[in-house]
Amino acid sequence: MPNLNQHLTNKLLRLDRSKLRKVVGLITGHSSLNRHLSIIGVTDSPLCRACMEKNETPTHVMLECTGVTEQREIYLGSPATIPEILSNLGGMLGFWNELGWLE
Repeated sequence: MPNLNQHLTNKLLRLDRSKLRKVVGLITGHSSLNRHLSIIGVTDSPLCRACMEKNETPTHVMLECTGVTEQREIYLGSPATIPEILSNLGGMLGFWNELGWLE
């Protein structure tokens, strides 16, 4: 049985459908980021559109990408892990809205 985070679950259930879709897509990797889009044949390159150095995945963009450092620091601070980011859903959604990559 998986270890469920009841606090995160409650926060997710309070989101509207559009925001929940974005968060679930980021958690699962099934979103409009280049890595996933290249797997399903929508785009040719999986590379990050901001840095062009690594595959564009939620983990890369939220934790590593040098091309979005300024936006990441504004909305997320300096997160070290994905669970740390998930504890700040408002900041995470603000970050992705600022980038405009999930529209």
